[in-house]
Amino acid sequence: MNIEITARHFTASDKLKELVNEKIMKIEKYNSDIMNCHVILTKENSSENVEINAHIKGHDFSAHESGEVFEKSLRDAVEKISIQIILFLLIMFLIFFTYKFYFKSEENTRVNEINDSQEEITINSKD
Repeated sequence: MNIEITARHFTASDKLKELVNEKIMKIEKYNSDIMNCHVILTKENSSENVEINAHIKGHDFSAHESGEVFEKSLRDAVEKISIQIILFLLIMFLIFFTYKFYFKSEENTRVNEINDSQEEITINSKD
C-alpha cells in the first residue's frame, strides 16, 4: 500500500510520520487490496485536523477528524475509515451470497422442471 502524508501549515516530525504509517497499516488488515492512502494533517489555530482518503479498486473512502492533538484525531479518523471499509466488505459479502443463493436455487428449479417434464414424457409414452 502506498501511503502519502501531507502536512499543511507546519512541518511533520519523523515521529508523527511513523505514527501515521503505523496507524494506517492497521487498516490494511481489513482489506489488503487498498491501493493507496493519502493522509492530510492540518494545523489550525487551536485544532489539529486529520483527513484520510483511501482507494480500493473502484471505491474511495474518506474520514475527517478534528481534535486538540494529532494522535487523538488520527486514532478517531482511522477508526472511522476502518468502519467504512468493514461495512463495505460486509455489504459486498452479502450481495455475493444473495446472488449465489438466488442463481443456485433458480438453477435447481430449472433442473426439477426438466426432470418433471421428462417423467411426464416417460409416463405418456408408456400409455
